[in-house]
Amino acid sequence: MTLLCVLLSATTALAQSHVTGTVVDETGEPVVGATVMVKGTKTGTVTDVDGKFSLNNVQGKTLVFSYIGYDNQEVKAQNGMKVQLKTNAMSLDEVVVTGMQKVDKRLRHFALAGRPCCRRVGAERERHVRYGS
Repeated sequence: MTLLCVLLSATTALAQSHVTGTVVDETGEPVVGATVMVKGTKTGTVTDVDGKFSLNNVQGKTLVFSYIGYDNQEVKAQNGMKVQLKTNAMSLDEVVVTGMQKVDKRLRHFALAGRPCCRRVGAERERHVRYGS
């Protein structure tokens, strides 16, 4: 009997620490991919296509909501919360995403040698020569 009471108490405590909510913009549309972080930790999640999120063991802690083009908001966690993000006063004209990749020279050479505009010249050395020249 005592074990049953302990298990029920633990289940109730775990259910209370589960927080769900929705993130919307100023027009009420869901914000897809907004970041929801527990303040001062590395714990967090991202909102789904309906702007919904779910976190465990954060009841009563402060959550930080952020998204590009919107001001960050800090709100105390509670179940069923709805957070409305406000657009940032500074206008966002464009976002530039860059990427770098290291390619093995042997792979690059293989890719270039396979092009129809290149051919192999010389036995000991390779050069790339355009056809027709």
